[in-house]
Amino acid sequence: MGCISLVIADTDESYIEALSVYLMEEHSQRFEISCFTGREPLEKFISETAKRIQILLITPQLHKGIEYSHKVDTVILLHPGNPPCEEGELPGVCKYQNGGKLAAQIANIHFENTSEKFFMPDGGKQARVIAVYSPSGGAGNTSVSISLSICGVQTGLSVFYLNLEEISSIPSYFNSENPQNLSNIFYYLREKNKNMALKIEGARCIDVRYGVHYFLPPDSSMEFDEISAEELRELVSQLKRTGKYDAVVIDMPHGLNPSCRELMKLCDKLVFVTSHDNMSIAKFRTFNSQLDLLWDGSGSEIAKKSLLAVNKYNALIAQGNAIQGNDMPAVTVPLITGHNVMRAVMLTPGMDTQYMRTVRSLAERCFRQ
Repeated sequence: MGCISLVIADTDESYIEALSVYLMEEHSQRFEISCFTGREPLEKFISETAKRIQILLITPQLHKGIEYSHKVDTVILLHPGNPPCEEGELPGVCKYQNGGKLAAQIANIHFENTSEKFFMPDGGKQARVIAVYSPSGGAGNTSVSISLSICGVQTGLSVFYLNLEEISSIPSYFNSENPQNLSNIFYYLREKNKNMALKIEGARCIDVRYGVHYFLPPDSSMEFDEISAEELRELVSQLKRTGKYDAVVIDMPHGLNPSCRELMKLCDKLVFVTSHDNMSIAKFRTFNSQLDLLWDGSGSEIAKKSLLAVNKYNALIAQGNAIQGNDMPAVTVPLITGHNVMRAVMLTPGMDTQYMRTVRSLAERCFRQ
């Protein structure tokens, strides 16, 4: 299908102008826009146009008593605040929100209301998938994943951070709001929603400080038990298919269920994280020795695309905790202490530490083709 015919009606001229300019600049391939600030010209346009209006985005005041007969497929009310949830009410959106979110919401409402299928324009990018995994808890899987994602954005890449941990710490790192989260995405995957790309766009968050894209955690950690390996593979495929991302960084859970192994198999680069202590290193050695068993004889293929990140590395105890017999390329990520831990992980501008230099080196090896 071509562009969506969108009519916007609001008496606030400055708002209409700002919204239409944004949509024409950022979503010209999605919407064909007509704007009205008065009832009479709007009614005249509706009565005289030969084309169907797919979406009428209109304030409740202008909508009251207006005649649009059968020429409009979807009517969406434009509210100054959160729309009411009363039964029988027309669907609505809040007018004062991020423009990208507004565009995704109205498109989602329309395609839920019709049998049409949405074809998202290809952004032209071919995402590399980087999975970050640790066989032991507390190794710093999330801090490495977050730092990699931020580093990618700071070097000009578009990065999606996908956290699949049962207990997520995303709110400690990123700051954004969205009424939808990973629970919604899991639901759409199970339902095999025909407009999955649009659902992803509506549910994603964009961190206001760093520009990393991500989903908020699901309502319940138990939802991870219900999602299949095939559905997770489809989610990653859909993220790649948008063409909007240079990289998808997956923060993996610690288990080795079929879903985890499937994601590790399809990724382009696999970063194994271990802490620089005897217990974590012992677990990694055991894990590394079982690669062939875990991947049905394909352990060598997994090892070829793998990189070892020795996190919390302490040079003072390096000799006693050396990882022997490891044939993977390794990077040592320095131990951070004191009040600078979060600032270092978030790659705070103005700081130039050994941690940051190491993460940039790790990112360069992960993101390059």
